[in-house]
Amino acid sequence: VLYLLFFKKQLQRPVRVMAAGVLLTVFVAGLAMPQLNPYLGWSRLCEKASAVASEKRTTDYYVYGISRAESMDVFLKKDVIFADKEEIVKNKLDGQLLLISDKAIKKDEDIRSFLFGKEQYAVGKYLVVAL
Repeated sequence: VLYLLFFKKQLQRPVRVMAAGVLLTVFVAGLAMPQLNPYLGWSRLCEKASAVASEKRTTDYYVYGISRAESMDVFLKKDVIFADKEEIVKNKLDGQLLLISDKAIKKDEDIRSFLFGKEQYAVGKYLVVAL
């Protein structure tokens, strides 16, 4: 492409090649979207959280280690409550639902040991935990 552009002084053909490459990239990325969906948005995580909440008859959603979780209220029809490590480890959220990232569990041994044996549902890189 650069050879044609600089040495042959052609403009039309390199532009077409670049446009075709961009369109092909967008097409291939579009095919990958269904597999990437759990990692991109909150819809599946919130659907699972709502299902578990109705099953466990709880109304509050606690969040730990998830950035920009305040936008989950659109899917949950309720504001989320941000939990801190102390509330989780000291079992102050007993009977509630916790939405937490895998990264937060891997980084903190206390949380990992507390959540061991609890009912957990994985959705992408997040977990819904019934406490």
